[in-house]
Amino acid sequence: MKNTKKIFILVVITLLISIVLVRIQLSNNIQIETVLSEEFFRSETSLSIEKINNLTFTEINISEKNQTEIKELFKELKLKRTDDSYSPLDAKYRIVSTSNPDDQMYIFVGENRIVFPHKISAGYSINNNDELIEEIEKLLN
Repeated sequence: MKNTKKIFILVVITLLISIVLVRIQLSNNIQIETVLSEEFFRSETSLSIEKINNLTFTEINISEKNQTEIKELFKELKLKRTDDSYSPLDAKYRIVSTSNPDDQMYIFVGENRIVFPHKISAGYSINNNDELIEEIEKLLN
């Protein structure tokens, strides 16, 4: 009887630990739609895009077509939270929705990271799309 009780307790503890570990892993993975509002992806929403060089922010003017393509690249993007913090001044680009300034992100090209400063200063690595930032850069040039 005591052995059965011990085994039951071990199984319950193992199950609880497994649940906690899975929740931690899932909380590190997000869809970009959980960080940006639905408004960001609407066709009528314009994007303000700036190139960052040290303390200088230079606006990049791109066509509506390229803005739409950039928004499409971001749709359903899967991200994984990193433990690293990033300074916005070290980013290469800043993208802001003109209709909702809280929808902004900093793009770190060399690190393949995105930071959402109004949400959290931790970075997010891009899952399953190593070419995303290269594609964005092509649309910006």
